[in-house]
Amino acid sequence: MKRLANIFLILILLLEIISPVISAENKYHDGSYIGYVPDKHGDVVIQVTIDQGKIDKVEIINPVKGENYPSKEAIEAFNKFPQEVVNKQSTEVDLIAGATKSYNQYREATNMALAISSGEYDRNLYYGIAKDYEDHGYVLLKVTIEKEMIKKIEIIPAHDEKREELAGNKGFRYPYYPAKKLYNEFPKVAVQEQSTDIDIVSGATVSTDAYNHALKQALKQAGLSL
Repeated sequence: MKRLANIFLILILLLEIISPVISAENKYHDGSYIGYVPDKHGDVVIQVTIDQGKIDKVEIINPVKGENYPSKEAIEAFNKFPQEVVNKQSTEVDLIAGATKSYNQYREATNMALAISSGEYDRNLYYGIAKDYEDHGYVLLKVTIEKEMIKKIEIIPAHDEKREELAGNKGFRYPYYPAKKLYNEFPKVAVQEQSTDIDIVSGATVSTDAYNHALKQALKQAGLSL
């Protein structure tokens, strides 16, 4: 009898040891998540893809630091950071001397995406992104959620279209009226209708699809489906 009790205690101890490992492996929920860090020289936007509970892909969408970028260290950080995170399954990766700011921003944005994926995110702001016309860059939406409803939508434009992948401001001076009308009216109409199927402007089909897609992505991260 005493022997059986000892075996039972050993099994309990083993379960206590194994359980944290299992929960750690399943910490993240599958899907794509957006992390965002504002910066006047180019907002940092990172998309993290989780597959089977693990970090499968990290993509730095904005700003892109290609071969013409003035800092070689920043280019190296841009190229190395995503794969290092995937390899280590962590944002605690080795820094590159001279690229501390870039690494810190990449970590912050990636950690935000991972927090959303793990359910540990404690804010009500979510970001959605979608490709507009090939030469117009990405539509980035900032969505505020309150009481499981869309409270506010903001379109975040590029600070410098020549150096960023985000689409530019389509405000008062933008030459194409349908795109300008959509840019100005989509946030308000989407909040009013609480919908991701907005169709308010003729002649801006591609942009409309991009806005709706970005909104759906933001809401999906918030656990909402409208």
